[in-house]
Amino acid sequence: MSCLPTGSILPAASRNAARCPAGVISNPDRSKPDKDPLSMSPIRYIAGLLLYLVIRLGMLILAPMNHRVMRNFSNIGAWVMHSIPYLRNLCIKNIHAAFPEMPPEKVRETAWKSLQNLALTVCEIVWIMQHPEQFEKFVDITHCRGAVEKAIEATRDGRGSILLTPHLGNWEFASRVLAYTYKLPIGVVVKSARLPFLDRILSNSRCCGNVRIIYAKGAARAMKNALDEKLIVGILIDQNTKVRNGGVFVDFMGLKIPVSRAPAVLARANG
Repeated sequence: MSCLPTGSILPAASRNAARCPAGVISNPDRSKPDKDPLSMSPIRYIAGLLLYLVIRLGMLILAPMNHRVMRNFSNIGAWVMHSIPYLRNLCIKNIHAAFPEMPPEKVRETAWKSLQNLALTVCEIVWIMQHPEQFEKFVDITHCRGAVEKAIEATRDGRGSILLTPHLGNWEFASRVLAYTYKLPIGVVVKSARLPFLDRILSNSRCCGNVRIIYAKGAARAMKNALDEKLIVGILIDQNTKVRNGGVFVDFMGLKIPVSRAPAVLARANG
């Protein structure tokens, strides 16, 4: 499987340790989904429903496959995404913006490989939901063992920690590795899907062992409480957080992009 992303660890002060029972979505802070399905347009609702049905169908199709067949099957998904002009062109534009010196042919090749990796990541997430016992066998953390060791070290001095990572590698498995393989308590900040049934699937795919789901809306208090309980709090930093929602603009590959300032604020506030 895709290796885990390499993250950064920020220490934070803490008080009491608490662990979430296996398979339970723990939200003692009542952190709630941040989107109301009633506010959706009919088109978005139908699109969300279709996505839910596609995921369910994918679960049925992928379930009987072994890992090798699943990897080959993911190429079909990559081909479908690459065939959609909007997705293909968006990928090409982003790569060109990040690497303006890259030759056009190399940009197109990189775009195709990026979509291949995205399709494989999605298939892995769906497949592992049906085969949780296979998780440790197929996940390779060779290239990110340093980040895992930092996370383990950060829990030894009785403090909570903040784990920062972008959408790199199979980011969805980062919390599962720490919770399932290393038995570390962790909370993950996520954006909820507007449709409850779709959000339930996504949350169940993330929930394993000592994992607590923290919804992005109003997450500051829940994150603070998690840190006080000695949890590692995982945050995807490249979430395009709007300024009105606590974002701040930073320079990234020649562009001004908004990122959340919550990790820095919490780390400074907690020493």
